[in-house]
Formats: sequence, structure tokens, C-alpha cells
Amino acid sequence: MSRCLIFFLLAPALLAAERDPVALVNPLIGTQKSKIGYGGTMPFVSPPFAMTNWTPQTRQNKISITSYEYDDPAITGFIGTHQPAIWMGDYGYITLMPQVGDLHTEPAARGLTYSHSDETARPDYYAVSLRTHGGARIRAEMTATDRCALLRFRFPAAGVARVLVETSRPGVPGSAAFDRATGEITGYNPHRMDAHLGPFPLPNFKGFFVVQFRQAPQKEQTYGLEHPDASTSRGAFAEFRPGEVVEVRVGTSFLSVDQARENLRRETPDWNFEAVRAKLHSAWAEKLGRLEVEGATDREKTRLYTALYHALLYPREFSEYGRYYSAFDDRVHNGESYTAYSGYLPRGEQPAHALRAGAHRWHDHGPLAELSGRRMDAEVAEPVLYEHYDRHPCRFARGGSDPQRVPRLRSRPCLEGSLQRCDDATRRRHHAALARS
Repeated sequence: MSRCLIFFLLAPALLAAERDPVALVNPLIGTQKSKIGYGGTMPFVSPPFAMTNWTPQTRQNKISITSYEYDDPAITGFIGTHQPAIWMGDYGYITLMPQVGDLHTEPAARGLTYSHSDETARPDYYAVSLRTHGGARIRAEMTATDRCALLRFRFPAAGVARVLVETSRPGVPGSAAFDRATGEITGYNPHRMDAHLGPFPLPNFKGFFVVQFRQAPQKEQTYGLEHPDASTSRGAFAEFRPGEVVEVRVGTSFLSVDQARENLRRETPDWNFEAVRAKLHSAWAEKLGRLEVEGATDREKTRLYTALYHALLYPREFSEYGRYYSAFDDRVHNGESYTAYSGYLPRGEQPAHALRAGAHRWHDHGPLAELSGRRMDAEVAEPVLYEHYDRHPCRFARGGSDPQRVPRLRSRPCLEGSLQRCDDATRRRHHAALARS
């Protein structure tokens, strides 16, 4: 075969790869401390603006500590997190970890070493080989949807294969249960790492989950629930035959276990890992592909598209098919919410403060998000105004507190006007902006 013919056959594939912005993203950028600083990022596998992000976990995250640090030697789990940045805390998270042999529930004991040469990190897919304490390897793969994840674990031929589900950490009264008939593991995590920043509790807040296995477990059991004071971590585990390839799907929700199951039904109706990955790849390709670059080196393109990937991870979608939980009043509302500001701000936070935070983000990030097809000004402000109307000092919404009677915010002046002092002039300008929207 001639060289010309070979080039002709390969040219479409090479051209497609060159035009695929997803292939240029390196989610590991910003995960390592260096002389010039530390990005505090994580290699998230999730769609743009997803409700739940999935990442390998090398340490227990908290405020000022992220789940993944490039130089950590071991992976202790795969976490569904809602921590968007290093200076914020997590809430309602869940961790899964494969293991063989003896049961280990604590992070230091269950951690398995790995090499970056065996690691693949992309916006639509993560894979790594974990070295067991006996020298064998577990291959772990992960992809995701807006509210769910699919994981695949290839276990070695020797030793009991196990998938651990950590519901909550010591001091947090989480819940876990398993259904012998279906093999499901269900539960919730009520932890809010930022709770100390506000004066009011949120008794109704919980991060719910449903974990389903394609292969029938040989054994399931909970752990930690025997301690009423939640002095140890809580969770459950499922055991399988040695050498088995175990497929897992996880649904998350802030509404209920039933909603987590419904999210699974809607987003991962079957066990097609590759189809879910392909859909996620297409979602990122559509967003990233709106930016076309000429004259840049591959290294420069990687920096650019990775930065755009990071920018389009947040604010996160917070509604679940027509309903959403709000931490402003600790209730579930009908409607759509496209920002997690109401998810981590403590109850009692003044709406002006929340809107001011949204305005700052809009100025820094809103126009970029809008280029991706997202109207960030309205999405940040609307849920806050809906839920805070009766307490809002401006009381600028026409009509009562019924969300259907609050005018939609569609312009930058609306958001900016809501942040200023509530004198007569400001109120008139705000109402005028609402009338124009």
C-alpha cells in the first residue's frame, strides 16, 4: 500500500482528533503544588455544570483541602462531591472504594497505591490501576452523567472482591441500608462542612444515594451503625467472586432516595458504560467546541481548553426534574434551580449577600458561561429571590411570594439592581429593569 493511500485512510481520524477539544483537556492541571502555586483543582468526571462531580480521592477533603492531590501515593476512594473549589467545603458526598481480602473501612487502611503512568484522566472518563496489598491490581474506570456515575472494577483472580460504600465520616450521623432482594445499597449523608458559618441548622438537608450492582453480590453488610454516637464512619459493602468485573451505578439526590433512583432511571437506564461515556464526551465537545483556536501550539491549546473545562464546571445544576432543595428555607420547591449557592450557604444568610456573591461571579465568569449557552445572571438570582421574597428588604417583586408571580430576571441590570441599597431611587430603577426584561 502506498504512503499516499495510507495517509488518505488515516487523514479523517487524524483530523477528527485534531478538532476534538476534549482530547486537549488535561484535568490533572492544577492538582499539584509547585513553586508557582497550587490550583486546588480536581480531575472531575462530569458534564458541564453537573449537580455531582466525580473524582478519585487521595485524601479526606474539607475546607481548604481537596479530594485529590497529585503527589499523594494512594487512592482511598472515588467520591461523588459537591466541593467546587478548595476554599469551600463539601456537602452530601458519597465515596466508593474497591478492595480485596480483609475489610478496611478507614481511609489510611483502605488506600491502594497507584502510578500516574497507569492513570487516565479526561473530562468524560477516568481510569487507574490500583495495587492491592498482595501485589495484584484492581482496574477502576469511571464515567458520569449530571447526577449519576457508572464505575467498573476489574478484580484480580485471588481474594474476595469487595466494593465499599462510605456514607459518612466519624461524627456525622449518616445512614446506610441494603436490600437483599435487589442488591441495592441506599442511604444519605447529612454532612455540611460549611455549617459552622451560619447560625441555623438544616434538619432536612441530606445527600441521598442509591448504589446498584449489575452483578449479584454474594454478601452485603452495613458497618458503623452500631455506634449511636456516630463515633466511627458509616456505610455498607458488597462482596463478589474473585476475578469478577463488577459494574456499579450510583444515583445522587438532595430530595430523597426515591429521587436518586429516579435520576438513575432517567440518566442511566441501562448498563452501557461506553454509551454514557460517549454522551458525556459529546456534551463537553459541544461546549468546548464553541471556541476555535488557530496558530496556537498543542501545549497552549491544552492550557486554554483545560481552563475552559474548569470554568464550565460551576455553577452546578441543582434541580432534579422539576424540583429542588433550597438551604435558604430548608425545603423542597417545585421549579428549576441552576445554582448551588443555595446548597451551601447557611440558612439565615441574607439574600443580598447571596446575590452579591453571585454578582461577583457573574462579573468574573458570567459572560464566559453565556458563551456556552448558559444565562448565568438569571440562574444565580432567581432561586434566591423566590425563596427569600418575604424576608427581602427591597420587596421589589410584584405580587405575593408565589414564585410564579415573581418576574423572571433576564438582564444584567436586574442582578446589579438587587444588590444596591433599597432606597426609593434604587427600587424604581430595579422595577424599571424588571419591566424591560
